[in-house]
Amino acid sequence: MGGHPVKASLAPLFSTPLVPWMITLGLSGYVYFLTYHAQHSLSPDPSYEFYDTTQVRILLPPSDEPHEVYAHLTTILEGRRELVTAVQAKPGMYRLTFNVNSPRPAVVFIDNEALEIFLVPGDTSLALALKFSPDGTRLDSAVFRGKHGNLSAYYRDKMARLGRNQVRTPSLSFSPDPFAAYAAKLDSMAARELAFLAEREIFAILPDWFASFEKNEILYQKAYLKLNAAYNQQVPESLLDQVPLNNSGAVFSYYYYLYLNAFIARRHGMLRTGDPETLRRQVATADSLLQGDPHDIFLARMIFQAMDQQQLELAAGLLDQYEPKFNSNRYSRFLRAQLKARESAAQAQPVTR
Repeated sequence: MGGHPVKASLAPLFSTPLVPWMITLGLSGYVYFLTYHAQHSLSPDPSYEFYDTTQVRILLPPSDEPHEVYAHLTTILEGRRELVTAVQAKPGMYRLTFNVNSPRPAVVFIDNEALEIFLVPGDTSLALALKFSPDGTRLDSAVFRGKHGNLSAYYRDKMARLGRNQVRTPSLSFSPDPFAAYAAKLDSMAARELAFLAEREIFAILPDWFASFEKNEILYQKAYLKLNAAYNQQVPESLLDQVPLNNSGAVFSYYYYLYLNAFIARRHGMLRTGDPETLRRQVATADSLLQGDPHDIFLARMIFQAMDQQQLELAAGLLDQYEPKFNSNRYSRFLRAQLKARESAAQAQPVTR
């Protein structure tokens, strides 16, 4: 009998118009969640896309005076720092076109202001809407629009939180002497950056591949800086970072390949020079240590380096030797095309006596 009053008290609730409203409200919330997720979720994980471009629009308040707009980008395979100058499409709108073959951070300069952005090959939707102070001397606000705009917004928020106290932007007074203090400072910087990343993963929508990229970028730059500073020093191994050598999650990290290069040189007693014998030993060592994409990209970087140094015969020999060992022929196709272009250009040069 004790259960009857409860049933009686619930009956009016389910007979009132409140329930349809509750169901409608719940369904509306569910539909909103799906719509929001669809609008803010990113496409499948990016990969290396050769000969692709990315466009970025810079939106500024119209003014009579043109702005100086340009950007710096460091590429992975080519290992170059490239300068990209903007084209003014119309008053208040500038367009930057980047040749990128992998997701990369870049720095955009508007007059004397610098903003870090993130580029994804093939994306043309990224736009920076900027406002300056009334006197025009400083940047007041920056809004990132586009499919991958939240990745650039992550860099903006990170700079606002940490300033230049980051591994990627160390202070000029940051000295590697004594080494233990230098290593501890790097560890402290990286810990704050990783904590910020973890926070953003929880409270913001960051795709897994980008979170992995950012984590590896921090860890491998820290490891590289330590290894580089210890190059001519005898330091305890405990002060150096033990990071994975073969890490497919770090394939987009520029500092991953710098670390590999420094590790191979230190472990195998190689001088860091571009002479042919050293390059051959670096490639042979990497071939034995690495697998998958890290193997292909590192070898491609080394062979491309030989081309850039006009050692075309060396590059051709290395490519002939290691082409069967590439896991993907897109890298060897890229290298073959680059080598052919350089050989044709060399043949076209007039012979000097």
